[in-house]
Amino acid sequence: MPDHEHVRLINEMIQRYSRQEDKLNLAVAQTDIVKSDLRDLKEKAKLLDERMESWERLVSKRFDTVETKIDRLYNLLNTRLPPNPAVAQGDSTGHVHFQHREKLY
Repeated sequence: MPDHEHVRLINEMIQRYSRQEDKLNLAVAQTDIVKSDLRDLKEKAKLLDERMESWERLVSKRFDTVETKIDRLYNLLNTRLPPNPAVAQGDSTGHVHFQHREKLY
């Protein structure tokens, strides 16, 4: 085999190696991008979890506040109305009927 044939084969091998190296470098770069995106997504998920917990606490507080106000109104009504206050209950026609009950709820 002449020397120029050896040189050609060596050059082909170098080019193949270079293409494989380029593919490997590209794969590494893409992996780094995916890792970075994953870190970003994890951070966003953590922030969303914190925000959700904050909203849950806020809703719970508001619910407790509303519940407390309802209890206060109930107690106020019980102190101002005679025992067995008339409790209005509407029917499907829109007419209001009264029945006597000890509690409003």
